[in-house]
Amino acid sequence: MKTVPASRSCPSSFRCLALALMFPVLQGCATPATSATGAGVASSTRAPLSQEEKNQIGQSVVLRLRSRYADTRRACPGDTPGYNCNGVLIRGLSYWDAPEWWNVVDKDIRRDGVSFSYLRADVGTTFIERTAGLIMREMDADTQVKLAMKCAFPHNAQTDPRPDGCSYPPHLAHACHQMRVMNVESWLAHTAENSTFTCYFAPTTQWFQLSIDVRQHPDFPSRHTINEVIIRPWPAGVPEQLPMEAVWFSGDQAALDRARVMQDAYIRHTGRFLPIVRVEAQTPEVFFYVPREQVERPAGQPTISVTGS
Repeated sequence: MKTVPASRSCPSSFRCLALALMFPVLQGCATPATSATGAGVASSTRAPLSQEEKNQIGQSVVLRLRSRYADTRRACPGDTPGYNCNGVLIRGLSYWDAPEWWNVVDKDIRRDGVSFSYLRADVGTTFIERTAGLIMREMDADTQVKLAMKCAFPHNAQTDPRPDGCSYPPHLAHACHQMRVMNVESWLAHTAENSTFTCYFAPTTQWFQLSIDVRQHPDFPSRHTINEVIIRPWPAGVPEQLPMEAVWFSGDQAALDRARVMQDAYIRHTGRFLPIVRVEAQTPEVFFYVPREQVERPAGQPTISVTGS
C-alpha cells in the first residue's frame, strides 16, 4: 500500500518540529469528561479535532519516532541509559480486542514485568513477531505516569516462565555482570550453553548498551528478530495519563483492523486521538502515518468490530 511521506502535512521543517513539541497539547484538544454513571467512558467537552489537526499529530509522532530510531547515542544526558532519550519501545498485543487493552494483564502484574522490544537503528531488527500493539514514549518523557525498566535481553528471551520477568532461578538468578558475563565474547559463550534462557542485563547505561553491542557481533544468532526488555507494570484505568505515543500495526488488512479496534477503544475511553502508525521494519524509514488508515468512531455510533484473530 502506498504510504504518505512524513512531511506531507507539514509545509516546513520548522512547523513539523513545532508540532512535534506541541503534540501533548494537540492531543488533549478533545479532553474527556467522565460519565455520570462513573463508568469511565469519556466524551469530548471541546470541539473535535479536524482531520488536518489529526494528520499533523500523526505526522509529528512519526517524525519523533524516526528521530529516536536513528539516534544511536550510547548514553543520554547525565550519562543515563540510552532508552531514556532514544530508541522506540514497542509492544505487540495478543489481546488487542480487550475493552481496556492498555491495562497490564494479571500474569504480568504477578511477575512485576511487561515485555517490550526496543527498536533502534543499531539493534538491527527487521522482523516483528506480532502484528499490532502499542508504542510508548521514551522513558525520560515528561508524562504523568513514568515507566521504569527492570532488565534487558539482546534476544527474545521467552520471559513468561521467569517469575520476575528477568531472573530464572536457580542457575540464572542474577544479572549478567554478577555472573561475570561482562562483554560480547562472554555473553556469546554463555548463550551457547543456555540457548534462550540466558542471564539478564541490568538497566544501567553500561549493561543496557552491552545488550545492543552483542547483537552487532557476526556470531549473534538471528539479529533480524526482536530483542526483549522488561518494564514494570503501570497503574490501571488511566489511559490518558500513560506515555502512549501510538497504536502500531504491520502487515495486511487484518493487522490494520486490529489496530483500528485499539484506536477506537482508546478514543472511546479518553476522547483523545491516538494515531495508528504503520511499522515496516525492513525499510529505512520504519514508521509511517497514513491518513486513510485512521478510523475514529463517530459519536453515538457502534464500536468497530472485526472477525477472526
